[in-house]
Amino acid sequence: MSFTTLFTENFWELVTVVISCGIIVPVASFLTLVGLSFTLLKVPISPKKVQGKHILVVGASSGLGKAVALEVARLGASKVTLTARGTDSDSQGKSRLDYAVEEVKNSLDSNSTVVVSSAKFDVGNKEQTQGAMNNILSENGPVDWVIVCSGNAEPFMFVNNDSSASNVEERMMKVNFMGPVNVIKGLLFACKEQAGNEAPHYPSKVLLVSSLAALFPIPGYAAYGSSKAALKGLAEVLRTELRLYDGIQLQVYFPSNLDTPGLAKENETKPELTKQIEGIADTIPAKVAAQTLLTGMGLGWYMYTGDLVGVIACAISNNMTPRYFNFLQILSAPIFVIVSEAVALLFEHEVRTFKNKQKTNH
Repeated sequence: MSFTTLFTENFWELVTVVISCGIIVPVASFLTLVGLSFTLLKVPISPKKVQGKHILVVGASSGLGKAVALEVARLGASKVTLTARGTDSDSQGKSRLDYAVEEVKNSLDSNSTVVVSSAKFDVGNKEQTQGAMNNILSENGPVDWVIVCSGNAEPFMFVNNDSSASNVEERMMKVNFMGPVNVIKGLLFACKEQAGNEAPHYPSKVLLVSSLAALFPIPGYAAYGSSKAALKGLAEVLRTELRLYDGIQLQVYFPSNLDTPGLAKENETKPELTKQIEGIADTIPAKVAAQTLLTGMGLGWYMYTGDLVGVIACAISNNMTPRYFNFLQILSAPIFVIVSEAVALLFEHEVRTFKNKQKTNH
């Protein structure tokens, strides 16, 4: 029997096999990828990876930063340094940072040897940040991990925002992009300066907290999403460049909406359309997000999230950087395209619905 005859007689069977493989393989790979990702991220980081380390948590007065500080202190870090602006003093002269430090100290056992300290400075101020980094190293010694949680969100509708009366875009870039830039650069410069003629002790890990708003086209986040996307771009370059300095490992965490005081304040002025779209996703407790953040650091994943759709968004937006479970991501690629298209259509549907609702009300 010739090959042509064999192919002709079994054509539809072959087509069925090809189509089945084209559907089954991507779906199975995607489900395996998601299952493995969430299974591993739910396993708490081993205390051994944290114990004995000096961990610097930037933006730790509340929310995710404070939750991270509480968690690393509980896990047995030798030193935990919390930072924030610290300008919001109450009638007793205490700032949220002061209360956060007290909370971390009070969470420890009486026989704990964890040293908890703080530093007050504005990450958007280059000089303040550089001075603070010098002081932190002088007073508390070398930093092993630095976790940059500082950030702020001011959602607004781009066209409705009076650029002559508001500098929201500049503020977002100053806090969410230049802030981390100042912290990383300030810390590394301080490491070099304090080392003198000896080899500098650089941190082994640098973790930047971005946001899923950097990966999704959410109306109302023109400034916030752009600033967090800029942070992602910075991370992609520094991930390779920082390898020059004792192999510093840079990682990025992309949380979704967190149930924090920051979100509550943000919701006070959030546009209705933004609320409508975000209403699709649930908020995550800061403690859960902190545990996911630390687990990802322990796993060594470059770019990660604890959100289901976020897993797809991260995979699509990974660009030319390392992927975890890369073979599964390759096989899952068709699913990524389908889901991303579905999300884009969903967002457009929400915008049209909102627009029609406005017309009806007027």
